Amino acid sequence: RWPVLAAANDPIVHRFRNLHSSFVTAVATAGPDCFASAGALGYVNQINIETGAAVARFEAHKGWAIGGLAYSEGAGVLITASLDSTCKCWRGAEQVGLFDKHADSVRALVTCPGSDLVVSGADDGTVLGWHAGSPAADPSFTF
Repeated sequence: RWPVLAAANDPIVHRFRNLHSSFVTAVATAGPDCFASAGALGYVNQINIETGAAVARFEAHKGWAIGGLAYSEGAGVLITASLDSTCKCWRGAEQVGLFDKHADSVRALVTCPGSDLVVSGADDGTVLGWHAGSPAADPSFTF
């Protein structure tokens, strides 16, 4: 186990330092034993919650900030939403899907528990529902 860096009276249980060289823009679970953090420079870090060890670090959106991060239990993928107007699906550091139906920066992202349904929202004023298992398909719904 990795050491707890917080003081005894500090409500912070764990401190993770030096994961990003710029702003942290999103944090989410990334599976049953991991979490992920995303940054303004387009990088994602996946960290094992139990050990604090890095599971993966990768550039998800080259040069573009990540606006949202979510994990799809149904598809078993981590999803990134970016100011480059795309959402990408990841298994570890491998990109396994691309959703490119927004016309502007994607800043919001949520998944539905137990399914592969993803809902993303963008600066173009749209909210789109799509499936992480088949992100290239047309959206299931649009608002």
